[in-house]
Amino acid sequence: MANEFVVRKGIKSLGGVIFPVTGINSTYTVDTNDNDYLIDVTGNTITVTLPSAVLGNSGKNYVIKNSGSGVVTVATTSGQTIDGASTKSLNNNDGIEIISDGSNWIIAAGTGTVTSSTTAKSGIVSNTTWTGTPLNYQVSFTSAFPSSNYSVTITGGDARSWTVESVTVNGFIVNSNSNTGLLYSTYWIATLNVS
Repeated sequence: MANEFVVRKGIKSLGGVIFPVTGINSTYTVDTNDNDYLIDVTGNTITVTLPSAVLGNSGKNYVIKNSGSGVVTVATTSGQTIDGASTKSLNNNDGIEIISDGSNWIIAAGTGTVTSSTTAKSGIVSNTTWTGTPLNYQVSFTSAFPSSNYSVTITGGDARSWTVESVTVNGFIVNSNSNTGLLYSTYWIATLNVS
């Protein structure tokens, strides 16, 4: 508890927040004692190995971004998983945010093909990419779901009552129900409904 900062009702920043960035271009093992938050892979085909999700790391999160031209493999330790898989691959410009649930790693947000599985997909929509009246965005999956029976959760810093429309196995439309431009990115998670 000596090094923890606990906030009960949220944090409001009037001037931005700075998180540590670690730039790498060779195989890397994340150390929970290091100042890692954003791990930016700037080149080469490499593996980034996560620390244990257990050992008091529940709630710990990292963002891994592939800014290079190679393929980045995000791996786990001790047989742990990332959304049920032992590894995730990031192509150029893909990125994921992962959080420890105390047992394994879960993907909180991601772009590209990293979370295009048969049961869950997620992504980030930049605030500048919305079009139309009201503002909307077409989400297109890199690989189709086996059916259109999936649920979508949408969150973001802008207060909106989001609507999901035109749902198909290949994607959906997010309607912001407003003509006012967005200030923040929007995050979506689509989860296949399995009965």
